[in-house]
Amino acid sequence: MTSIKYSLVVQTALRQASTAIQSMREIDVFSDSDILDLRNEIIDLRNQLSTNVETFGSIEERAGLGNLDGVDLIAETDIAIASMESLKIYSVSFAQNLLIQSAEAEKDYNARWDTDLKAFEMNMYSGLCEHVGLLSSFSDSEYLTLQVLGVSKDANGFIGDEFYTLRLSEARLCAAGEIDVEGMSSKAVRYTNSSNLRSW
Repeated sequence: MTSIKYSLVVQTALRQASTAIQSMREIDVFSDSDILDLRNEIIDLRNQLSTNVETFGSIEERAGLGNLDGVDLIAETDIAIASMESLKIYSVSFAQNLLIQSAEAEKDYNARWDTDLKAFEMNMYSGLCEHVGLLSSFSDSEYLTLQVLGVSKDANGFIGDEFYTLRLSEARLCAAGEIDVEGMSSKAVRYTNSSNLRSW
């Protein structure tokens, strides 16, 4: 029972560590050599767990056959528990450190993403403000929808497209100097799902 309890804790910690490493790999936090070192460490920890589980099994088997009892049984069991406890403490700490590092890296990545996206949007609106004259054949009541590929992220981190819908009259006000680019952008409606554009 002790072996199973420790094994579950260690296996859970190693799964968490693997998830954190994969997350940071996707946002280029680690180099390939760093990833290899971390994965090798996880493999080593799994091997240690397997060895410890086998040790517990050996103790139980020999005790069941009457080949191990009394002082020897207690001594070997204490050593096995101490080894498993040490592995558990290290594995949990290893996973927690990686999870904290992953959360911080994700936060920094999202902040950079948002900053870059804002700068891109301002450049997009600025270009529309400068070149709206090319759409002179369309009336002020018309809407312009821009689809920008791969700049939208949902709650699960999946990347999709972003849609921006703006009345041409707003772009023309910007071109005339009556509102600035920031003001024009505030009039735009943003979508992350093209089905939402049907209402326009």
